Amino acid sequence: MFRSVLIPFLAFSVISTALLSTPAHAGRGEHIEQAIFSLYSSGAFKARHGNWFGAAIDYERAYRLNQTSPEILVRLAEAYYRTGRPQEAEKFANRALDEDSSAYDAYIILAELAMGRGDLAAADGYLLKRLEGKPDDLESRLRLGLIRENLNDMEGVVRAFTGYPGRRPGAAAANFHRGVALVRLKRISEARDAFRAALRENPGYIEAAENVAILSEDLDEDSAAIEAWELVMKMNPERDDALRKKIALLVEYDRLYEAQDDLERLLDITSDKSGAIRKLLAQIAVRNNDLATAARAMVPLAEKAGTETGYLELALVAAQAKTETEILVASLENAYHIGERSAIGLTLVKTYLILGEDSEAAEISQVMIDRSPGDTSTIWNIAILHHATKRETHAIELLLKLIEIEPTNASALNYVGYSWAEMGIELDRAEDFVRRALRKEPDNPQYLDSLGWIYFKRRQFEEARLQLERASSLMDTEPTILEHLGDVCMELGRRQEALGYYRSSLATGQSENEVALKEKILRLGE
Repeated sequence: MFRSVLIPFLAFSVISTALLSTPAHAGRGEHIEQAIFSLYSSGAFKARHGNWFGAAIDYERAYRLNQTSPEILVRLAEAYYRTGRPQEAEKFANRALDEDSSAYDAYIILAELAMGRGDLAAADGYLLKRLEGKPDDLESRLRLGLIRENLNDMEGVVRAFTGYPGRRPGAAAANFHRGVALVRLKRISEARDAFRAALRENPGYIEAAENVAILSEDLDEDSAAIEAWELVMKMNPERDDALRKKIALLVEYDRLYEAQDDLERLLDITSDKSGAIRKLLAQIAVRNNDLATAARAMVPLAEKAGTETGYLELALVAAQAKTETEILVASLENAYHIGERSAIGLTLVKTYLILGEDSEAAEISQVMIDRSPGDTSTIWNIAILHHATKRETHAIELLLKLIEIEPTNASALNYVGYSWAEMGIELDRAEDFVRRALRKEPDNPQYLDSLGWIYFKRRQFEEARLQLERASSLMDTEPTILEHLGDVCMELGRRQEALGYYRSSLATGQSENEVALKEKILRLGE
């Protein structure tokens, strides 16, 4: 439907002459003139309020009084169009043009009629003639451009909308459709400028922002594309497709910190049923060395997969993060309960011990031992974990169980014997254990060192020296043996030999307590 071009009543006196200045009016009296004026005014009032049938009656009466007035002919044609009488509308619109070729309002009626019967080419022609006489009629200009778009006349669309004045009704739409036409003409840079112009006219024009983003990608202008997709998101924060496209560009151009932030935003507005978003977030967070975020992103992935491998990968990242303790423990627990592999169980025990959760460590240790009651290797490894975390009493208890299962296990016998010697307890039993180990491995320098240390604790320093010198001859760079020899020599009053042994032990760079060793050297050097 076309816009009514009825003339306001306040300006009616201006057109009264146009209504009557025809040969048909010559010689008529003032009452005829007044009647025409009254009928025209009445018709205009009714048309303004949507009473087109009433308007048609008034215009018909005015027409009978003056059949050559272009204004009356145009208004009558419009009334006929509005009341569904297209043939009469076309007839009177053409008659208006016959009377006055500058009756440009008639072209609007003819254009509407042409569009109504699907003759877009004719409508194009009528609107073009309308604009020749009324170049400032922006509504007709918009219609002309849209008709040409339907006619696939993209060059015509561009001509219709180029130079459309800004800050006027329809400016955003005109620039948008000009952009569409330029895209189809493959004039990409110009098209993007047109869409940007549409955005300036209407900052909330989301379709224009989308096209700016897409065309910026085509032009390999990644920053402009990223900004445009962000603008789309500001207009509609739920547009996850726009955010996905922005993220893809950020990843492509290695802007990973921004990509990570947007992936976290994306998780807030989408369910991520496939886990693809979290997987990408984890990968990027790892590359950004943000292992805590990576671990948190991986939790649902591991839970969904439910595999030992998935939980182990999660545990590794959580461990490297150093802050996600709960995730680390939970992932190790799940991995162990799925596969029941001792290596994973030992890692879990170690983690519990490091965290000071001794009861949990003891519980999982017992589970492991109960599952493989004859597996001395598992008991040994658990005991060593207790030793590494300074829980010697627990380590000894476990190794005593191991010895009950395997009485000739030399490593366990030596460990317990040496540990008792260090504590200064059970020295006779300690000697028995170490000698049992030596019966199996008589030339093991570690076992000889243990025996020498038991003698040292009994203050049998000569016997201690003999055993330790034999151990040193078999392993002359072992720092503990060298330090023990130094301690024995000190007790025997051989201070220079002791100093030499201490220095040799320190020189290995592997002493268990370098601070204490340096203090011994310092005291001897005074």
